[in-house]
Amino acid sequence: MGIQTDSVAVYAGLVSGIFSLSQSLTGVAWGRASDVYGRKPAMLIGLIGLIITTILFGFSRTVSWALVTRGLAGMATGNVGIIRTTVAELVPHKELQPRAFSIMPLIWIVGSIFGPAVGGALAEPAVAHPGLFPAHGFFAKFPFALPNLVVSGFFLLAFVVGFLYLQVCVVCIFEAVLLYHNRGVAAYSNRPASRRQV
Repeated sequence: MGIQTDSVAVYAGLVSGIFSLSQSLTGVAWGRASDVYGRKPAMLIGLIGLIITTILFGFSRTVSWALVTRGLAGMATGNVGIIRTTVAELVPHKELQPRAFSIMPLIWIVGSIFGPAVGGALAEPAVAHPGLFPAHGFFAKFPFALPNLVVSGFFLLAFVVGFLYLQVCVVCIFEAVLLYHNRGVAAYSNRPASRRQV
């Protein structure tokens, strides 16, 4: 990408930071969308966006391209809060919720351990495995495409499983929408008559 060696850490931090920033900025919007359109559509749309942006990130040839794709990936994963809400709705019994909520950080830890190892093993395959990947082939031109394609495959599997088997609590969503609507009506009713708009 034409980056000086002493600047790699700076740009690596920017790539990671813009993902977290985009994720935090879109969290509220994703939450409202899930209340209106449903938990399942919000999570599946976010997964589609994550699949696309991850593949695009793997084909990065410039720093600006990497920053844009990671920013878009952060926007797509702003729905991470919806997952916690969905778990709470799928496990209504409070005595079972601690066990259900403990699964999410466990999966995160496992991914944090094996993800970098797998990514490092698959990066630059034409250099690491010249017998399998030609020196002037596709993966030589895009040395970081393979790990991102593999990760996108896992995301696609998650999308299929979620599409086929995820059952959401329609009543809970209806109650959330009704509560959101009632709050808006209450806020409107409490405004001075001169400021109300019809």
